[in-house]
Amino acid sequence: MKNINKFLIISPNTTYKSKFHFKNLISILQKKGMNSEILDSNQYTTKFLDLDKFKTHKKFNAFLNELNPDFILLDDHPFELINSIINKKIPYLFLLRGDIWEEEKWARETICKSFKQKLALKRKHRTYETCMKHAFAIIPISHFLKNIVVKKFPNKKIKVIHIDARVSEEWITKTNMKLKHPCVGLVQGAGIWMKTKEMMIIPKIIEKMPHVTFYWAGDGIYKDKILPLLENFENFNWLGNLDYPEQVQDFLSEIDIYALFSGMDGLGQSVIEASLMGKPVLATNVGGIPETIENGKTGFLIESGDTQEWVNKISLILENSEISKELGVNGKKFVVKKFNWEIISDEIIELISK
Repeated sequence: MKNINKFLIISPNTTYKSKFHFKNLISILQKKGMNSEILDSNQYTTKFLDLDKFKTHKKFNAFLNELNPDFILLDDHPFELINSIINKKIPYLFLLRGDIWEEEKWARETICKSFKQKLALKRKHRTYETCMKHAFAIIPISHFLKNIVVKKFPNKKIKVIHIDARVSEEWITKTNMKLKHPCVGLVQGAGIWMKTKEMMIIPKIIEKMPHVTFYWAGDGIYKDKILPLLENFENFNWLGNLDYPEQVQDFLSEIDIYALFSGMDGLGQSVIEASLMGKPVLATNVGGIPETIENGKTGFLIESGDTQEWVNKISLILENSEISKELGVNGKKFVVKKFNWEIISDEIIELISK
């Protein structure tokens, strides 16, 4: 292995979830002899787009000089200070979590209407592409994303690393939340319309299953497009955002089935977490989600818009406790083996050592 004295992970301060899990990666890399540290953007700026950019750049450069990293992992965000890293000739990996090209398209068509909004969106997208263009390698979190990014950067080194691992010992059953049973639960934000729009089929499913209670935990700018369709059903409850990870673990412990209604997903973190809790999972067959489920063995993949199949599979699981238990047991084994920080750390070390 090349002599990597310091491996630095840079993460935006908006993604506490990523930082919560990166601590496990850092711990394992340390044990394997690689000095590692995480830097989030609230350490050098109070806002992502700080008005006083000179001070932000100065503070960030001071951190780079102090930490003196040999390699950097940029967690997926349009990093405004990328030129500082490029100018210092520090090699870095860029972690790609989603289809930024589709996300930009849908943002332009839905929420970014004004000239100022479109300009900011264009700038954000341009920064994303600069980050990827100059990266030592791009790390998409799924083969689905690799197939997209390889068309955009055909000459770039690209390696899939399923970096959304979890430590199974941290995901244990809890008894702090009481829900009405039988129930189906969903943990999903409503910040990207391409993902959120699939939730518009939920009312048809709820209507056909009045004996089942549906719970949605999540929030976002598109909530008001979804919630009015659901809140008049007596067997639906919106929980808003749950604290991560404690309340999310409480919620996943209590539900009978986990369901992910998504129109686009880079991988499907919540599916991994629900599987770790031993829950049978159902999810839309899109994006990178199929990489988190063995269809028919750990859960079921359902084609977009197929409301009747959702009803069929929910009924099958709720009416057959043995099937429910088997899916949950298989799902936990599957994600523990596949989404593993030991494997991920080895893949990162191998990549940056070449």
